[in-house]
Amino acid sequence: MNRPLNLPGIVLIAVSFALSALMYPRLPDPMPMHWDLLGNLDGEIARAWGAFLVPAVAAGVWLLLLVLPRLSPREFPMEPFARQWRAFEIAILGFLLFAQWLMLHAAASQRPLPSRLFQVGLGVLLAALGNLFGKTTRNFFFGIRTPWTIASEEVWLRTHRFAGRLIVATGGLVVLAAFFDLGSVLILPAVVLVVLVSVVYSYVIYRRLGVTETR
Repeated sequence: MNRPLNLPGIVLIAVSFALSALMYPRLPDPMPMHWDLLGNLDGEIARAWGAFLVPAVAAGVWLLLLVLPRLSPREFPMEPFARQWRAFEIAILGFLLFAQWLMLHAAASQRPLPSRLFQVGLGVLLAALGNLFGKTTRNFFFGIRTPWTIASEEVWLRTHRFAGRLIVATGGLVVLAAFFDLGSVLILPAVVLVVLVSVVYSYVIYRRLGVTETR
């Protein structure tokens, strides 16, 4: 997977560090760094660490996503969905930047984290990831890797198209639930349910197709 410049990722990382540098003088020391599901503060950290923690995490995620395709075994090439992998990278980094802005704003204003906006961001991220799911091919790092999806490209594609629709629907449900401050409570059980249903679906499709293909 050849990405010589990877400009979108570089720009998002640069904006993340610039945002922290710009907000730094306005941040208290120690600064708020952790909030409960309702947006109430329940943890603080030294400003020098807290201001640049999310940008550092984003940079680490960016580097990981840059390296993983190069580590993929030949049996699981990622080039066929290189465009979707870049979109996945942008979605993750974009969400981290959005979360960082919410956290820095809450810390600078010494107000609760705007939990509804955070939940909306989670829902949008899920919808974006779900949209990418059905466009992936068999690979070593991303997707629903069961014995049955690995055994057949057709089972992989059908399972991920099915799971993708479920994840998009879950994202929309989280966005809707955010208006009732329920998005953060809903997301974990919803994602677990999607995964379990998708695993069962992959087995059912495998048996229905009578798959003999292996890699």
